[in-house]
Parts: sequence; structure tokens; C-alpha cells
Amino acid sequence: MKNAILLLFLGFVCFAFCDENTLWLDLEKVYTTNISLNDTDCRPSISRIRKLFYDGTLWDTVIPDAKEYKKPQDAVSLAFQKKYAGEILIFAEKEDIKHMLAGLDSYFHAKTVFGREIVDCEEISSREGMMNYDLCTWLGDIASALAISKKQSIPLEKAFAAYANTLDLKANIAAFRIARLAAPYMKETYKFPLVELCRTHYYNWHNLQERQKFLQEYFSSLGLIIQQDGQGQWQFTQASQQNFLKNYTGKVKTAALAFYFSGSRFIFSDSECQATLNLFLAEMQKFYSK
Repeated sequence: MKNAILLLFLGFVCFAFCDENTLWLDLEKVYTTNISLNDTDCRPSISRIRKLFYDGTLWDTVIPDAKEYKKPQDAVSLAFQKKYAGEILIFAEKEDIKHMLAGLDSYFHAKTVFGREIVDCEEISSREGMMNYDLCTWLGDIASALAISKKQSIPLEKAFAAYANTLDLKANIAAFRIARLAAPYMKETYKFPLVELCRTHYYNWHNLQERQKFLQEYFSSLGLIIQQDGQGQWQFTQASQQNFLKNYTGKVKTAALAFYFSGSRFIFSDSECQATLNLFLAEMQKFYSK
């Protein structure tokens, strides 16, 4: 019992004192540590850091252009992996930095992938093309929630809260925004301003007007338009929401089947996929209005 209390205390102390200033120092250190003399831009280092948390055959499939980079084994990288494996505080709010880095790497190695290349199932009659950065971020999150809800026979809302939670969805948006901010600096290695780009995003998240600006860019990338209704509530327009459901229902179905991992011949229904997409849309509207 005493050992358990001690462990809880040490965990609290670690979480409490891993503030954003420490994070920025650690992030800069692990980034520069993972630059190789052969690197010609910032992307290889980001890939190596991502592989501290997300690595393996599936990740090499969805980010094939980063397959050649190996998971780091040096002391700095392993310390970063251990320290930032869970939730952290940035500007007094919980965040998931590893989830953001995974998304960022996919944006830095953008590529169209297909369901056939991810899962070999006879039931997939069409090659449902999708962008790898969708699979590595929001689409993968919500599809895994749908798959888990079926596999474990639990309500979709419960699975969504576990596998596509607020921290995950915020991290996906952060990856999108930081990738946009990084565009002018992609050819840099040691001078790549990773910390400044991250700090800018997380700081702006707490300014509603600034957040709404980049959320509009994010929504636009998904074909969504948000407007205030007659009661002053922010809602996606009916036309853009219908187009979104039309464009992504098949993609959710394909991705969910990939995450099902059972060799099952089960096919997820359109209504189940659209229910999952609607949960995602509801969360996005909340981010825009609060």
C-alpha cells in the first residue's frame, strides 16, 4: 500500500512539474538529437521521433515514405519517449503531444493510400482512396472507435469517448495547423523552428478568434462550412454536412474494417459509419464555439 501511494505521488510530481517550458526544451533537444548528417530537411527527424510512440508494419503502410527511418535508441530519445507517453500540460490544459507528432509526420509525408493496401478482405469491392494524414489522424481515430464498439459490443458513444476523445481530436487539429505553419521552413534541418511553431499553435488555441480562423481552414480541408444559425449557434451547413457524409462514409467503412483485426467478413453499415461521422462533427462544432 505504501509503495502504491509512493508511486502515485511520484507520478503526480512528474506530471505537475513537466510544464510547457520543460516540454519545449525537451522537444528541441530530441529534435536536434535525431537529425542525421544525411538529412536535407526537417522531416526525417520528425519521423524518428514519431516512431518512439507509433511504429510497426501498419504505420509503415500508411506513411511509406518514412519507412526507412529507424526508431531511435539513444538516451535522449528514450527519455523523451518515457516522459511524454501520456498526457501533459500545455498552457494549463491537457494535451497529447505524441498524437500530434504522429499526425504531423503524416502531413509531412502526404500520400494517397487505399483500403486494399491496408487490409486484404474480399468484401472490399472498390479501392476507396484516402489520404494517409486522414488515416493517421481523425479518420483513423473515429474508425478505430467504430471497430472497437463492434468488437467489444459496447455503445458507439462509449468507444468514441475512449478512442476519439477530446485530446486526440485536438492533437489532430494541432498537427494540421503546425504542418501549415511549417510550410516555409520545410528545407531546414537544425534551424527548423519546431518549438516556435508548436508554441504558436497551442497559445492561439486559447484565443477563440484565432482558433476559429484556423478551424475554418481545417473544416475547409474536409469540405465543411460552418455558420451561425438563427439562434446564434455555430452549425455546419446542411449541404456541406451531407457532402461530408457522402465523401467519407466509404472511407470510414474501409478504415474500420482495417482496424477490426479479426479476419472477419463483417461489413460495417453506412448508418453506423455516418453515426460515427456525426459524432465527429458534433465535437468539431464544440471546438469552434467554446
